Amino acid sequence: MRVSSRVLARMKAAAIATVALFIIFGLSSLFPMSGGEAEKLTEELQGLTKGNVELNIFSNNLAVSLLAYIPFAGPVIMGYAVFNTGRYIGWLSAQSGLHPIILVSASIIALYGVFEFLGYGVATAESITLSYYIIRSRRMLRGEVKTLIVCLAASTIFLLAGALIEGVLIRVIKTPTTII
Repeated sequence: MRVSSRVLARMKAAAIATVALFIIFGLSSLFPMSGGEAEKLTEELQGLTKGNVELNIFSNNLAVSLLAYIPFAGPVIMGYAVFNTGRYIGWLSAQSGLHPIILVSASIIALYGVFEFLGYGVATAESITLSYYIIRSRRMLRGEVKTLIVCLAASTIFLLAGALIEGVLIRVIKTPTTII
């Protein structure tokens, strides 16, 4: 199988993974964090808004994304990260009196959420593929290296775009709790 057809197949899988992550994100917002948990996370997020906001957001999201590439464990790690982010959004919703779907939708409409989740979806899809090849076809695993590099680059570009948009929004809104 050529690299281009592998990348196309991976992008289709990434789209499916992205939708699944959005569903986890949306549903988990219905189970808000406790006040103590959320306040601790808010403090951590405020730390990201000091200095170069875009770089801090990008490096944080890239670190999470790189963990998602780990075969077998990556999708679980990503699901957990997205689930907790959704719970945080649920807490923000409770504090603001807005329904969680409004804040979840806002992150999608603002585009940064789309780019971030696409980056995460690429990583998750590649992790699943690597896991499959480890179990079923070690011969195909060797050929996956080029596709992995392309996926890493695509994921990084998506995360960078998301961080740039989110950084601008944080500066405009001037509220660090908008970081998702």
